[in-house]
Amino acid sequence: MATRHDPAGTRPQAFQDLDQAAARARAVVEEWKSEQVYPFPDEPGTSIEQIERQVFDIVAVHIARHLPGFDAIQRRSKAFQLRMLRQAIETSPASLQLILDEVLRLPKPQRDELAHLLRDTSLSSIIGASRVVSERLRFIAGLEVLLFDPEPKRRLKERTQLHRIVAENCWLFGEEYSLSVDDQSLTAVLAEHRKWLGRDLVIDAPVKHVSRTRGIVDLMLSKATRSHRANGLSHLIVELKAPRVKIGSEEITQIQAYAFSVMRDPRFSMVKVNWNFWVIGDELAPYAEALAQDDTGLIYAKANVTIQVKTWAQILDENRSRLQFFLDKFDLQVDRAASLAYLRDRYADYLEGVFEVREPLAPWGGAPASCGQSDAPSHNLARGARHVDT
Repeated sequence: MATRHDPAGTRPQAFQDLDQAAARARAVVEEWKSEQVYPFPDEPGTSIEQIERQVFDIVAVHIARHLPGFDAIQRRSKAFQLRMLRQAIETSPASLQLILDEVLRLPKPQRDELAHLLRDTSLSSIIGASRVVSERLRFIAGLEVLLFDPEPKRRLKERTQLHRIVAENCWLFGEEYSLSVDDQSLTAVLAEHRKWLGRDLVIDAPVKHVSRTRGIVDLMLSKATRSHRANGLSHLIVELKAPRVKIGSEEITQIQAYAFSVMRDPRFSMVKVNWNFWVIGDELAPYAEALAQDDTGLIYAKANVTIQVKTWAQILDENRSRLQFFLDKFDLQVDRAASLAYLRDRYADYLEGVFEVREPLAPWGGAPASCGQSDAPSHNLARGARHVDT
């Protein structure tokens, strides 16, 4: 069946069945709209929103038909229950069972019938995944403003603000990574390494830094893929630099020292593990550009150790590339104001003082502009002087 979001009628059969079921629920939905209890004030703007709306209509109408006295309850209570159902579908489709069972107390035969009606779990998976992707796109767009807009960039502090935000979003460095060490010593890195190995490893002395008494690692991320290959444990050590810091000889020496300290300590080499070291900054100084062997910023590769220099623009672009499928297939859109509102609300504790005046922003659930036409700043904004964290 052709629809506004699928003019050719090429949607998968599960989605076409959803279209038909939603059409059968339309009369009840129109009645709710006239009562002003329907929780969607606007028409769906994307394919994902259309799917969510159809799932809601099917579930809500089914509840209305089988929940005793639903039609007779007060308007305010009815509107509240429908809003609660909408929130469950949008934020966590898996929580629908709890809503139906413990909150709305739908009888078990009707719960089972509804579960059968929505047995195609791909719908819940798509809705859930789309929400994750949508939030990540907002995060990327908001982070881009922090990193490249002159005023926020000037105020953003490395350790107390940028570091804290990035530590909560390990997916920036790859989907499989989880945070192991946050702003701790190389000895803490060894202790976490031991946990991943799942074996006894005596730590009777601190890890010695090749040039200092003690080295502090910004982030250590780890992933295990042993089911796919024998050598499946990888650690990623990330050294973050504040906006406006160019990656030059000083920054490269710092990340090399971490790598060489790990290579020198035999406790790290008891088993074959991949170690990757990244230093990320605003841009590469000529010294770093001369050392980079390819577009990935590789400057060192030996045995199971690699060292790479990266820019924030590269990190953001790589993430956008990973999310491109959803952008193309499901009309996901992000605008600057919504992204800033999301970032400010989600990380308010970390961003104090970064934005001098809180300009009026559209709510992050509001109508967005096209992602391709976003007014988010370009990666090529002029860079300022080096930032000093305080």
